[in-house]
Amino acid sequence: MNFMITELEHLLDSLKVMTIATPWENGVWSAPLYYLYKNRAFWFFSSPTSRHIIGSKTYPDMMVAASIFWDDLKFSNIKGLQMRGKIEEVNKIDNMKNAINNMKNGLNILSVVLAYIKKFGIPLDESINSSNLRDSKNLRETNGRIDEVLAFFQKHYRSRFYRFVPTEMIYMDNSVNIGFKQNITLESR
Repeated sequence: MNFMITELEHLLDSLKVMTIATPWENGVWSAPLYYLYKNRAFWFFSSPTSRHIIGSKTYPDMMVAASIFWDDLKFSNIKGLQMRGKIEEVNKIDNMKNAINNMKNGLNILSVVLAYIKKFGIPLDESINSSNLRDSKNLRETNGRIDEVLAFFQKHYRSRFYRFVPTEMIYMDNSVNIGFKQNITLESR
C-alpha cells in the first residue's frame, strides 16, 4: 500500500491536467483542467460560464467525476486516479465562523493560489508584489491579497478559483496487473 501511495503522490505532483465530467443538459460534459492537489482537494481556475461549472451548479445534488492518468504508449503502463465528488467555488473566507479560523483559512487559500501560480509559471501583474503576498499579518491584509490575486485571474483569464473535493478515489495501475484498482484515501499535504 505504501508503494501505491508513493506512486500516486508522484503522479499528483508531476501531472498537470485533470479531466472533469459534470452533468450537462440531458447528459454529461467533460473538460480538461490544470490542477494543483493540496489539502485533499484538486484546485483549479475556470470560467464561471464554462459548461462544467454551469453543469455542476445546475445539478448541485449530483456528483461529478474526475480523472488524472499517466499517458503511455504501452497499455500495461497506464496508471492514474478515478474519482467522484463535488466542485466548490472558493471564496476568500469560505464561510468560516470566526476571525481566527478566517485568518487560517485565508492563509491556506492564499498558499494554494501561490502554489498554483508557481506550478504553472503564471506571471502576475507588476502591481501585485508576489514576494510580499505571503507576509500577511492580519485578516484584512490576507483577504486584500487574496482579492488582488483572484481579481488578476478574473481580469486576465476570465476565471474564478474552484476546488474539486473527491468523496471516492480509485487508484488504477496496469503495471501491477491489467485492470488493477484500489480504493484509496490520501492524507492532506
